[in-house]
Amino acid sequence: MLTSTNTNQSHSEIVQADPTNPSWLTQQLRTVGMLDNDHYIQSLESKTIGEEVGFLSETKVMNLNYNDDQPHLLHQLLLKETTKNPQFKEVGESLNAFEREILFYQNLAPSFPIRLPHVYFTQLNSHHKLLAMEYLSSLEGGDQVKGLTHRQVQNIIENIGKLHAHFWQDESLESLSWLLKDSARMSQTFNDNFDNCIVLATPIIGIKGVKLFQQIQTNFDWMIETVKHRPYTLVHNDLRADNILLNPDNEKEPMILDWQLAGRSMGAFDIARLVGGSEINVQRKGHQLELVRLWHQVLINNGVSNYSIDDAWFDFKLASLYFVILSIRLYGYGQNYMRKGGRAAKLFPTMVQRFFDNAIETSALDILQ
Repeated sequence: MLTSTNTNQSHSEIVQADPTNPSWLTQQLRTVGMLDNDHYIQSLESKTIGEEVGFLSETKVMNLNYNDDQPHLLHQLLLKETTKNPQFKEVGESLNAFEREILFYQNLAPSFPIRLPHVYFTQLNSHHKLLAMEYLSSLEGGDQVKGLTHRQVQNIIENIGKLHAHFWQDESLESLSWLLKDSARMSQTFNDNFDNCIVLATPIIGIKGVKLFQQIQTNFDWMIETVKHRPYTLVHNDLRADNILLNPDNEKEPMILDWQLAGRSMGAFDIARLVGGSEINVQRKGHQLELVRLWHQVLINNGVSNYSIDDAWFDFKLASLYFVILSIRLYGYGQNYMRKGGRAAKLFPTMVQRFFDNAIETSALDILQ
């Protein structure tokens, strides 16, 4: 949906916070030194993008028109706000997701070894939670339904592996109380409605899938406890195709977005989320260990020690089992989206099928006690 807003308002007065108000945006850009007093936003157009992509947020592209247009002025930005979907909004608020992403960009992003979009300004109060970011129109968004190719997954692993190595066993992460912790994230996976979720998903996963689920559920407390004692690093926690920008000019430099669930945990969670949930099944089958070896080699090449390929493969299997459970929960949450048809009707079933297939193909149940 495309909306336009014009203003004739004086730009010396204070305006109430409103991301669609040209005067308010003018003030924000002046505050961060991106706009001088001789220029102001005369009108803007906003277009919502990724309406069936993001679960915990909504994103708009803002096209800015000035009183005296100049090439050096910012003409586009990405505005990210909390979702209006009541179910996913409740999940986001329970996890402090939006607050976490703002703190991530303020505290961790500046030291990153990989490229991230530039953040122009943020707002975090009882009225508004938003991020105004660089709009990278030359990059192409990944598609969770379509899936990623084997080569695209390899490139993403090479990038996220550098990040994992950079923060590997970094004790400073423990002082960042806003990072998502293993116990909080995993313990919230089950809820009162979970039995209904598995019933809804049974036509997709079949009896074999139900039995797989039941074995994981029986061992879930052991899984939570085991994760606590594995090597940790900074993790994205939602590394999937929809959160990736692909660079058509340089395939080796994909960009990873949406850090609302950033946490301190096993790096293998990111690899299992990516490989198990986003790679096209026919390209992934039989190649999971190859991809884990690639990730492990990136870690070693960037200074990680005392972490064997056997350790990496164990952690990948452990994480893969967790995402089987998580996919069922998301499938339950996604029912309202699916009833509307469109992309969502394919997204949630595809996600469930991929994660279950990945766990079966890798014999992930073998690690359970």
